[in-house]
Amino acid sequence: MTRDKKYLLGSLQRNLWVILLILVTPACAASVDSVLFTSESFPPKSSAADIKLLGEEPSTPHIKLAQLSVAESKQKLYKMQLKIREKAAALGADAVVFTDPEVSYESNVSYAPVYRPWGYWSPNYGWYGGGYASAMPVTNKVRRNTLIGIAIKYINDTGN
Repeated sequence: MTRDKKYLLGSLQRNLWVILLILVTPACAASVDSVLFTSESFPPKSSAADIKLLGEEPSTPHIKLAQLSVAESKQKLYKMQLKIREKAAALGADAVVFTDPEVSYESNVSYAPVYRPWGYWSPNYGWYGGGYASAMPVTNKVRRNTLIGIAIKYINDTGN
């Protein structure tokens, strides 16, 4: 009987971890910002694999549908690229023209508590006329990756 209780408890713990992982994962997903260039609508593509990846604008006649961008600090570039391709597929695009990824850094200051090894009556703080600090500034640098793509639709729908 004791063995069954341990097995049940272990199974319950594993299931709770899976549920927690499922609940937390969507919060980490990057969103695709879009600026539509046309009011026309096209049928969506079946998958993101149908979308061609281009490094420069093609010479064949095409329509620019939207500018799609993802700005995320922790995601890899290929995942950001996949998000843009999925959004382009939903818009019915044939290809996406990607620009070079931009990397920017944002600095900010946060205040961390000062460590006092001897407590409030420390000999290093305040006995000789000086005040003591309760927090000290710490600078943080946050990296931000930005990827921009232009979703296009070929006019004659043949591609290149």
